[in-house]
Amino acid sequence: MTQTAKTKYRIRNWKQYNRSLINRGTITFWFSNDVIDQWNSTERSGNREDHSSILTKLFFAL
Repeated sequence: MTQTAKTKYRIRNWKQYNRSLINRGTITFWFSNDVIDQWNSTERSGNREDHSSILTKLFFAL
């Protein structure tokens, strides 16, 4: 059984590599305009809510 030589990974652009290590834990969310339009609560009676029910459902889904 023969072993193949392992290819060495050489970092040539350290600035880009370090930036990628910093950004590897970030998550980007894209919301449709429909969700953004319904972001704030429109209900005025009773206990005032700062957010809408669609926002609550969205965060439970995440």
